Amino acid sequence: MRGQQRGQKWFEAVKNLEGLMEHIAVRAKSPGERYFYIYYTRYFQKVIKAVEEGKEIAAHSTFIPPEIFYAMDIVPILLVSSCGAMTTNLKNYQEALDSCQKHGICAETCSTHRIQMAHFLEGWFPEPKLIAHMGGQGCDAFCNSGHVSAEIYGCPDFYVDVPNVETENGVKYLTEEFKDLVSFVEDVVKRKMDWDRLKEILTVTVEMTNLWREIGELRKMVPSPMESKRAWQIYWMYWIYTGSQEGLEWFRIVRDELREKVAKGEGAIPNERFRLLDLFMPPQYSFQLLDWMGKEFGAIFVNETLISRWGDGELDPSKPLEALVKRHFIAPVIPYALRPGRDLLSLTVKQAKAYKAHGAVFWAQNACRQTGMIGPLKDALREEADIPTLIIDCDVMDPSFVTVEEMKQRLKSFFEMLESRN
Repeated sequence: MRGQQRGQKWFEAVKNLEGLMEHIAVRAKSPGERYFYIYYTRYFQKVIKAVEEGKEIAAHSTFIPPEIFYAMDIVPILLVSSCGAMTTNLKNYQEALDSCQKHGICAETCSTHRIQMAHFLEGWFPEPKLIAHMGGQGCDAFCNSGHVSAEIYGCPDFYVDVPNVETENGVKYLTEEFKDLVSFVEDVVKRKMDWDRLKEILTVTVEMTNLWREIGELRKMVPSPMESKRAWQIYWMYWIYTGSQEGLEWFRIVRDELREKVAKGEGAIPNERFRLLDLFMPPQYSFQLLDWMGKEFGAIFVNETLISRWGDGELDPSKPLEALVKRHFIAPVIPYALRPGRDLLSLTVKQAKAYKAHGAVFWAQNACRQTGMIGPLKDALREEADIPTLIIDCDVMDPSFVTVEEMKQRLKSFFEMLESRN
């Protein structure tokens, strides 16, 4: 499947997303919720418009800085989460997973990356001018899925090799890698980077980063001013819109909304009872589960160890490559995935205390080796923070692995146990 034929599935999915956005936007209970769907939909509309107009598209993995593409007037697509969003929208999980099985991609591969590769194997993904990806960071699948996707479509790709720790040599090495990435993009699109434009974009990135940090502090309040699923919306919006005016506007909307709630002493859910620490990623096909927890049990996630904690340090837009390198090492996920085990345990206990958590939930994702620390983590939370941990076996993008009802029953029993502790 070549040229204009590729991406037709995305056209269908975006049309569905537009209908969902129109339905939710007029019924949303908060400005943050309303504008999330408006801006999230707009991101994919830009991709479709780029396809129609023949504009260059850059597909990239998480942690590849989208600011580079914005500065060069290239439309970016975030690979894993965008393919997941389209499949969630179309609900064609089994079709995608069956495609991977048919092509010999084993079930032991993370389902999010199998979903991504299905979009390329079946020609669902829009035709990119290039693919930029990086590996490591605690995730085996990221090391290969970007290159495999590029091979399937026959487009040029660039792999960013990433050091595991922020040493002086590590910073220098990654700076050179990002410099080589810029040169690669310049060669593919036949024009030079606008460095002044990149610096301007990074000033927006700095403000968005500071807003995210402020939001994290506001969530410490009792009752918590932010819904559970908003944390994942924040994570996605940052990585698709970082450095853009749409992203900055949405982060301000969310921050202002939370400030107002805190000033009034209002919580995101009525009758908050259980404050929870989220230790990993809930299934993307059922985020309504988080709403159900709040409505039925007054349970709310107040912090996510994987995606809600920034490391220390500031970004200097006047040194764009150095700023992007610094952001890489301190952005959420990286400090979690690459932190030594003993540091991760103490950090998680510290977060549990700072956010006054009553319990923790670990979503034990099938085919993900980052779930290996749960034993020591569970013990540390019990012994040092006096909170229990629920472990739910699930799969991030495969609804056939466990039913939503089975997860609800596990959560219900956990909340009953928490109630008995009070």
